[in-house]
This record gives sequence, C-alpha cells and structure tokens, in this order.
Amino acid sequence: MEAIAAYEAELSRQLAAGLGAVRGLRIHGPMHTDEIAGRVPTFGFTLPGRDNLRVAEQLGERGLFVWAGHHYALTLMDRLGLGPAGVVRVGAVHYNTVAEVDRLLQAIAELAR
Repeated sequence: MEAIAAYEAELSRQLAAGLGAVRGLRIHGPMHTDEIAGRVPTFGFTLPGRDNLRVAEQLGERGLFVWAGHHYALTLMDRLGLGPAGVVRVGAVHYNTVAEVDRLLQAIAELAR
C-alpha cells in the first residue's frame, strides 16, 4: 500500500507541476508541495474564457478522459465563484503512467493556446 501511495504522490506532483506550467490555467485547490502527499492526485482547473464542458469534450476527443461541472459540490463551487460550470477535474491513480500524464498535460497546454 505504501508503494501505491508513493507512486500516486509522484503522479500528483507531476500533474501539479505540469498544470501549473500551463499559461493562464488556474488550479482550484491546495497546491503546496508539502500538501501533495496528503491528498488524492485529483485536480480541478479552469482555462479563462474556455467552457469547461468543451475543454472536457476536446480532451475526450483525444482519448483523455476528464470530468467537467460542479461534481455535486455546489456550495463549494459557489464559494469559489465558479457556479454550476464548476471546474474541469482530472486525476491519476496507481494504474496511470508518467507517459499518460505527460500526454494529458501536452493536450491541455495545446488547448490553452
């Protein structure tokens, strides 16, 4: 179990760093390095001026599966000022690979241009 947790933490750091490098992308949630190990490797983000559902559809067209919306957290999304449009949510777990995360990050960066 520790090996799985360590692997997921590494994927989480990779996702956090990669998402943080995408110009204009805003991550909603904790991003400090010391918080990474204590969270699941799932991130919510928005791209300014882009519809979250359309971003999710475009990633899906590339064979990358994410979710868009409020994720049943309406109160949180309202408090974050995001409303029902919410965020694009992406996650990685022990059955994902570093290469898959790289492919996802490249696709998000392309959509952000």
